[in-house]
Amino acid sequence: MRRQKARSGIASHGPKRCAIYVRVSDPKQERDGSSLQTQEDSCRAYAADHQYVVVAVHSDVHTGNDIFERSGMSSLR
Repeated sequence: MRRQKARSGIASHGPKRCAIYVRVSDPKQERDGSSLQTQEDSCRAYAADHQYVVVAVHSDVHTGNDIFERSGMSSLR
């Protein structure tokens, strides 16, 4: 059996894995249709359509001022 290689040149075994990061910059977004849950649902649907396995979900409710103060983004990194 031939080993499949990912674009990075690293051998790929098993399903494709991904993590989801969702964010709102203002709590009002929770009410206007771009809530964290709505974003996560959309990302999960995309992942399922493209045969990705979601291994983690991180989120933040934070302004766009300083990306290093986003705990969800830091956890993802």
